[in-house]
Amino acid sequence: MNGAVIAALLLWRQFGWALADPIFAAFGIPEVWRFDGEKLEILLLTDGKYIKREYSACLPLVPSEVVTNFLNESRSLGRLEWLKRVREWARQQKESR
Repeated sequence: MNGAVIAALLLWRQFGWALADPIFAAFGIPEVWRFDGEKLEILLLTDGKYIKREYSACLPLVPSEVVTNFLNESRSLGRLEWLKRVREWARQQKESR
């Protein structure tokens, strides 16, 4: 993690999303994931502003809804059971392509 990302994360913790987004954009952070404890939002930097997208540029084959489900399941499942589910989903996706 580079210094710009660490600085941006510290600013977000101090001031929240409304003030952090322009700072993230100024640092050129290309993608921001927001998880409010229930739902994940993926935002991609486009023309200096963050635009909500269904897919991440980092994980283009994984919709935000799937990541949200995995994040939520991670709170109630044991680590090994959770990893098994993630791997099984990935195998299914690979076989269907």
